[in-house]
Amino acid sequence: MACELSIDRRGKHLVKPASISLTRPDNIKALFARLDQEYPEELGFEIVISRSNGAMPTITRSEFRKACQSENWRDLINCFIDEEEYQLFCKAVYFMDLDEAYYHIDDLDKHQGLTRVRCYPCNMVVFELDRERHTYQIFGHSDFESEDLQAVERELYRVFLHTFDSLYLENLSTNK
Repeated sequence: MACELSIDRRGKHLVKPASISLTRPDNIKALFARLDQEYPEELGFEIVISRSNGAMPTITRSEFRKACQSENWRDLINCFIDEEEYQLFCKAVYFMDLDEAYYHIDDLDKHQGLTRVRCYPCNMVVFELDRERHTYQIFGHSDFESEDLQAVERELYRVFLHTFDSLYLENLSTNK
């Protein structure tokens, strides 16, 4: 996934840098800090923040500045979440049969109490553990575990945006 930062003044594009990958939040932060300093609001400059495929909520310069100042990469990625797209991502889930999952996923026996395997776009996977508590864990990110499926799906979507390019989401947006 990529984003673009451009400079407008009185409705005209002045500077339009190339797309910057969301896999490199530090590069985005550095570019924003430079543009924020070189093109001050007080002189009528506007920084326009957009995702490469255009689908994202409107975000103000001050909100983006705050996200860029955070040490947590999630704060920056949250700026690029389009709720409708997120819902489509979540609805694209399918459940893999456990026998098939044990065949395709290495070291699955290490996940004690596995009851279901939820598969999302681009091979993103969530394990359902423990029938009574319904604990969810993101495959490859075992440090993130929760009993709240929505929290896990939102984290999975952040990881998705942070990791993958826009090709899948462009196809998803055109098939609404």
